[in-house]
Amino acid sequence: AAAGLKKVPAQGTTILLPLTEEFRGEAKRAELADKIGEIDPLLLLFLNRVRRIDVVERSGDDEDAATTRSMRRKDVASGTASVVTLTDAVGGGETTTTWLVVKREVETVSWARRGDAAKTVLAAAFDAGAARRADDEPLPVFAFLPIAPANLAFVLHADWILASSRETVREDSAWNQWLRSEAASLYVDALRAVQAGAGQAL
Repeated sequence: AAAGLKKVPAQGTTILLPLTEEFRGEAKRAELADKIGEIDPLLLLFLNRVRRIDVVERSGDDEDAATTRSMRRKDVASGTASVVTLTDAVGGGETTTTWLVVKREVETVSWARRGDAAKTVLAAAFDAGAARRADDEPLPVFAFLPIAPANLAFVLHADWILASSRETVREDSAWNQWLRSEAASLYVDALRAVQAGAGQAL
């Protein structure tokens, strides 16, 4: 089995990232554990082909393996939208957040092109749960992966053109300015989705 595992899930794709010798010491392992603890389960929100991330620690062989963190995503189609549940299990506890996700495919315009793309997809995720995020922290803008916090009440995803650092959206891009103008329609789409019955799945 891959990387010495005795049992690999029969379905889907399993990616194994074994540690190098650099992380064998306790200090380095603790540093890595802290970094892993900073990962937000929102990471899974727009990665459509990724459903689960497990962090497993083992020493020697699989008999000593222990899952220290498990982030999971479950989608339920609901009318013109989908309801996405993100679960984060760590340290014996478990937290769950629920998101109403709406998507819109739009045709590109002549004055704001990105390569030869004729269409692109925008998406917005609205927090549908009662629990609030820690310290009311701002929600990030996404380009499949989170980029940076934004002053928005929802998570906005689009195929933005990013700065070279991948930490910000380029403000001088006509493509990005056009995407931003199109994003307002997602509010209307979310309202229509709820009226069409999406709320019954929450």
